[in-house]
Amino acid sequence: PVGMSEFQCMEFAAVLENEIFFAGSPADIEEDSFRRMNKCLSRMIRNKNHQFLVADQGLVFENGPVEQAPFADRRFSIEMYGTTECARGVAVVIRFFSEGCWHVVRCTQEGSRKKVEASPQSEQVPDYVPDSCNDAVFFLQAVEGQSNKFMFESSRWRCWFLAFSAEGGFYKLVLQPRADEVDERQLFTL
Repeated sequence: PVGMSEFQCMEFAAVLENEIFFAGSPADIEEDSFRRMNKCLSRMIRNKNHQFLVADQGLVFENGPVEQAPFADRRFSIEMYGTTECARGVAVVIRFFSEGCWHVVRCTQEGSRKKVEASPQSEQVPDYVPDSCNDAVFFLQAVEGQSNKFMFESSRWRCWFLAFSAEGGFYKLVLQPRADEVDERQLFTL
C-alpha cells in the first residue's frame, strides 16, 4: 500500500461502487521543500485602490490608466512551485524585470523589523528550493467570497502577508502580520 506521505496533493477522482477515489501523483518533492512547476503567470498586481505595483527597486503602487497596463514595469512573473503544504496555498516566487536584470521579491529582517525588498537575481529561478521557509517563496491564497482577490503569505514567517502601506504619496509593498479580520491592504488583484 502507498502511504499519504508519498503524494503531493490529492484530488477527487471518482466514486465507483460506493467507494471514493482520489488521484494523486507520486511526490517528487521532499517534505519541507519546493519544486518548480511548469506554470508561470505574467500578471499585473493591483491594490484595493486599483493602483498598479510598479516593478522597480522601491516596489511602490502608482496610479495609471488601464491603457498603460501592458508596460513592462507593471508585469510580474509569478513562478509556481509544488510543495507538501497544500493547505497554505500555491507556493510562488514573484519576479520582475527592471533596469536590465531580473529581480525577486523577498522577505528580509533588519533587527526585529520584517520587511520586503527587491533583490537582483543573478541566476535562473531554481528548479528546487530545499528549505520550507524560504525568503523568496510566498503562498498565493484565494480570498474566500471575493472574486479574483488574493493574498501572499510569507513561507519564511507564517501568518505574515504582503500588503501595501501609504508612504509619501505612494503605496509601498510591505510585510505585515495577518489581522483578525480581512485587511484590504493585504488583498491583491492579479
